[in-house]
Amino acid sequence: LSDIVEKIRHDFGINITTGHIRGSKTRGQYNRKDQGIRSKIANDLPTVAHELGHHLDNVYDLTKDLPPDLRAELTENLDEGMKSAYPKKKWVTEGLAEYMRKFLQNRETAAIDYPKFTVYFLSKMQNTDGPLLEQLADEVNAYYSLDAETAASSIRLGEEGGKDFRTLKEKIKDVGDA
Repeated sequence: LSDIVEKIRHDFGINITTGHIRGSKTRGQYNRKDQGIRSKIANDLPTVAHELGHHLDNVYDLTKDLPPDLRAELTENLDEGMKSAYPKKKWVTEGLAEYMRKFLQNRETAAIDYPKFTVYFLSKMQNTDGPLLEQLADEVNAYYSLDAETAASSIRLGEEGGKDFRTLKEKIKDVGDA
């Protein structure tokens, strides 16, 4: 999980931190000003994926001027708990964030639940972060597809070291700075 969260941080250039968040039911938050994600629990992939949806909306204005049928698709797929937790004016943006969580978990299911929005989303993202999102969705889906024994064996201990997600340019700069 930490590798996937680190990949999100690197590929989308967002700061992801863990710590206290106000609100007993709030698991994460996205700060539009500094474009950062904070989650209560480390490597909480569903929460980070949801907050990534807010980030993409902030960067690409995905919900701005959205046609009524696409707005409806996003809000109709929000569960009652989400609807009761947010004012109606936030349902579309929360719907997008939930779409992102579901898209990363299983693209095929997201396309069934959100057929029109999926077409819109993929076309809007194809020349931007779309390829990164599709690759990330494949990796997240593969993680969720692991059985418990395989998932446990894929967990790296801190002393084993994790993947280095820096670009070649970042690695060269770090060597030069040393």
